[in-house]
Amino acid sequence: MTHDHFLKTLKATYILDPTTQPTAFWKTKAWLNHPDARLTTEEGNTTLTFKDMLLLRLPLHAPYNPITDAGLKTLVFAEKQHAITHLKETKYFKLYYNHSVRTTPPLNPNFQIKPVTPDEYHQVMTFINENYENIHVDLDEVQSWRTRPVYKDDLWIWIIDTATDKTAALGIAEFDPDIDEGALEWIQVDAAYRGHGLGKALVHTLVNRISASGTFTTVSGEVDNLTKPERLYKSCGFTGERIWYVYR
Repeated sequence: MTHDHFLKTLKATYILDPTTQPTAFWKTKAWLNHPDARLTTEEGNTTLTFKDMLLLRLPLHAPYNPITDAGLKTLVFAEKQHAITHLKETKYFKLYYNHSVRTTPPLNPNFQIKPVTPDEYHQVMTFINENYENIHVDLDEVQSWRTRPVYKDDLWIWIIDTATDKTAALGIAEFDPDIDEGALEWIQVDAAYRGHGLGKALVHTLVNRISASGTFTTVSGEVDNLTKPERLYKSCGFTGERIWYVYR
């Protein structure tokens, strides 16, 4: 299997069912150096199965090094292997939304949706870091998201408490015109504002904006996250039951 043929196979399979891959590795050259996305062009070493899946880093015993591993680039899809006990397992859901149905839940009148402006990079960084326990982004990283070809300015939104002008929630999505796919990347509601339907408002607002050009939207996240994000997305119409197991 040639390099181009393998990428075309991944792309075609992804479009039919985006949950068959944990992320669309063929979209950008960046995945070539991603520790969880090494590509092999040797047919005998390429295994694609579409059941419960894991993304397995090879070689198992070696730490990832983008320089020494440049010639390896192995991407392996396989069924869950319980025998791999020396690696840490993290479960991820992958869901998608069919844009043939469009709904928008009412937003509590005490809140207002506003665009994120370019001068609010630092506020975005701070909000993300304050609302995640195990994730930290820096200012350069946030700024880099706006240079990506999938960036759209109307897919960066705040929800503001109109009484206090305080930021209550943040939503960031991307759009890939190559396959008309939207992707929800960051959906956070401040802990003090949970229970007001703001998560649903973020998701439906972004999905409806993507629907103007896109045919489907995807989202993924950790299954065992205490905030249970999968439950939110399914309540908004996202579907999919496949679980990805990532071992590191």
